[in-house]
Amino acid sequence: MTTVPPSSAPRPPDPWQELRDRYDVLLVRQVISDTVLMTTIGTVLRRLPEALRREVLAELRSRIGFSPEMFSNPADGHAMALVAEEAAANLLDKIDRFTGPDA
Repeated sequence: MTTVPPSSAPRPPDPWQELRDRYDVLLVRQVISDTVLMTTIGTVLRRLPEALRREVLAELRSRIGFSPEMFSNPADGHAMALVAEEAAANLLDKIDRFTGPDA
């Protein structure tokens, strides 16, 4: 009987690889979605007078809110809500820079 050296033995499949692959696809979709949303909202906001643009952005910021109950794992809900609120605030910051007077 021949034994195969450990270095040339086939590696078992990584059980987490499918999850990582799905996460990568989700990340790409999120970047595309954010870009389209930012460009669309930014294009509209650039057509508004500066005072109205500021008012719309302030209103959007005031509407950002996530409840821990919105997430599938209640134990992580509070942390996920904070992450979601930060992501939304960052997107609005990008829109603000994209539509600002120097844009």
